[in-house]
Amino acid sequence: MNKENELLQLLQELTLGLSNVKEELSILRAAQVTYDTALTYGEWLLTWLETYKKPKVKYNYYLNLVGYVRNYVVPMFGSKPLVSINSMELQEFLLRINMPATRTQVAAVISASLRKAFELRLIPFNPYLAVSFEHYEQPTLGALTHRQYVDVLNAIDVPKRYVQTWLLLATGLRQGECLALERRNVDLERKTIRVEKSLERGTLELVKPKTRAGVRTVPIEEPLIGMLAPYLDTPGRIFPENTPDSLSRYYRRLFARLNLPFSGHIFRHTFITNAYELEIPDYVVQRWCGHSKRAQADVYLALRNAGDFEETELVRYMLRLKSRAVPSILRT
Repeated sequence: MNKENELLQLLQELTLGLSNVKEELSILRAAQVTYDTALTYGEWLLTWLETYKKPKVKYNYYLNLVGYVRNYVVPMFGSKPLVSINSMELQEFLLRINMPATRTQVAAVISASLRKAFELRLIPFNPYLAVSFEHYEQPTLGALTHRQYVDVLNAIDVPKRYVQTWLLLATGLRQGECLALERRNVDLERKTIRVEKSLERGTLELVKPKTRAGVRTVPIEEPLIGMLAPYLDTPGRIFPENTPDSLSRYYRRLFARLNLPFSGHIFRHTFITNAYELEIPDYVVQRWCGHSKRAQADVYLALRNAGDFEETELVRYMLRLKSRAVPSILRT
């Protein structure tokens, strides 16, 4: 009799459980989303670019995204309904792009746009999640040796350009930050430069740094102070004659003449490498460079051979910066 009661109770529990499952299924069916099959991937990409990317990124980076969308994604998927994009065709498409760096950038565009579409419930699942390939990693371009940056400085015959190059080597500022500097940002008495803006490539607008750490105060010493002084008589930008593009073109020609590799961050690479070789603490370098994380500085670090070391004027300059920034108990 007890056995029959136990079976009856189990049957009642199963019946109740089945009823609950049916109720939950009916709720899910009632809330089922009807996806817009007329919305094409190309239409969604335009919306994604304008609504979700353009307000958040620098204008030049936004133009890069537009280029990847226009030249790669739209020709292949622009007319396809967004809901019909599948993992296999994405995989095959990306593997057909022969340039690893471009493939990785295009994949990032597809990934971000489909992730946002899924978050907005425009598609039932994100097909990019099943895509797999080896992502391209930007190689470290290295830093100038002491002899190389001395050669660069010696090759510059325009006084103000010489000062500008010294400033980049001695502070680790990005080129856009250097070009945005105004007279009010330089305090010769306190021996500091206040970094607040960057001159944006393309729009030539003065924009705030991407992170709070980017707004910072950088120390300066002689001889840079003496070099800057003659150019601080009038308000406004210190280097108004330059744009990011014109400055890059100048350095590319100069470096080509010296048979040296050039990148937009070559002076920043050199500054950070010099700082670590002179054993300036990590937290100080991070603060000077406007990095929010310690690992960001590592990207710019390029170790050099001991035989490459020379006691240049810039090395002596950075040692004076170290003596100001590091408590005496930590000095060597």
